[in-house]
Amino acid sequence: MNAAIPIVIAVVTALVGFLTWLLQRRVERRKADRLRKEALYEKLLEAITELSSFGNGAPVLIESQKAWLYASDDVLRAVTNYLKVFLDEQGSTDVPITQEQRAVRQRQEGAIRLAIRRDLERSTTLDENWMSNEWKPVASSEEAIREYLARRR
Repeated sequence: MNAAIPIVIAVVTALVGFLTWLLQRRVERRKADRLRKEALYEKLLEAITELSSFGNGAPVLIESQKAWLYASDDVLRAVTNYLKVFLDEQGSTDVPITQEQRAVRQRQEGAIRLAIRRDLERSTTLDENWMSNEWKPVASSEEAIREYLARRR
């Protein structure tokens, strides 16, 4: 009986060590996934800024394709809806837009931001009502935006 105690202790210690290792791997994997999503979403938001500020759709096209790798379904839906609203029938961004069209684009951009927030911060209290009443996009000059984006790269 006394000889079994060290064996039981060794087995329990090994089991606890294994479970701790599994838990650590899970935490590390979640952290890596979050960092990957943060980087993806950062570039996606920069691309949306470039599209909405000066009509350059190339970055959104590229970043939205990358989003298929890691973005949540809600983010993909929001990006797709944004692109549907943003482009006219010919796929051109050069056509002048009305105030109503601008408001629709802003709502869709807000939907993307909210979907990203929900994906990264599940306990967020922000919702569509808050986005439509409180969040307003801020504009800046094309030169200032381009200068900032150049500094970031």
